[in-house]
Amino acid sequence: SGTRFHTLAPCRVFDTRDAAGPAAGAPALAAAETRTISPAGRCGIPGTARTLSVNVTVTQPAGTGYLLLYPADLPAAPVASTISFKPGKTRANNTLLLLAPNGTGFKVLNGSAGTVHFILDVSGWFE
Repeated sequence: SGTRFHTLAPCRVFDTRDAAGPAAGAPALAAAETRTISPAGRCGIPGTARTLSVNVTVTQPAGTGYLLLYPADLPAAPVASTISFKPGKTRANNTLLLLAPNGTGFKVLNGSAGTVHFILDVSGWFE
């Protein structure tokens, strides 16, 4: 049996600009912060999802840097960034985001010396 892809209408899973609501994720990511996020139950994503089809957006970065998104069960961050950014510039990137098979979701690492807002929109998942 193969992996099945399930589409959904684009939906905001996480937004550090929001303190309340279904995509609440405030505050902004601090310099060098790593945060664990569990998308299960948001936007109809089931706990059985293994990979997400996402659009990653960064906005209002205070400095030059990058974000790394990776499965939450990995003991260390990988070396390849998911998205890079410069101060004051909004940037977006489409990618496939692997989730931890144990249901803990993913981690996001702010590889910069300043704060940055992070937005994650999903358009489907693999199960």
